[in-house]
Amino acid sequence: MTSFINSLTSLNYYFNARPSSGYFDLLLVLIVIFGIMFVVAIYFKFFYQSTYRKEKHYIELGERISNGLFTTSIMGFLYLFFRYEGIVYLSARVLLYSVFLYFIVSSYFTYRFYAGEFKKLRKEFHSKKSKKVYMPRRRKK
Repeated sequence: MTSFINSLTSLNYYFNARPSSGYFDLLLVLIVIFGIMFVVAIYFKFFYQSTYRKEKHYIELGERISNGLFTTSIMGFLYLFFRYEGIVYLSARVLLYSVFLYFIVSSYFTYRFYAGEFKKLRKEFHSKKSKKVYMPRRRKK
């Protein structure tokens, strides 16, 4: 147990050029995670945007979510391929952590957009939509 904790605190563990490629249990879990990310990105890219065609703010939100998820899943699949093949330096554990760091940063910026700009754009859209409602004029007597 202490050797495992010591390996986690050692920089050699993260920057090891040749991590063991024979341990595939974690790789299968990562394939499932990156596959789910890819499917969710496809949903936000095509189906979500076709549902909200007239509302530009939803299209922009779907675009931001799908871009982050597509990039993360493709980078993750590339890492898994390099790790499976045992390619030196491209299968280092630090690259997997950088993929997850990118996912966290892109999620943060997407959340900032949702919390700030998206809500403002949605209010503007609904106020413009309510102004476009036809209201008949009063008849003159």
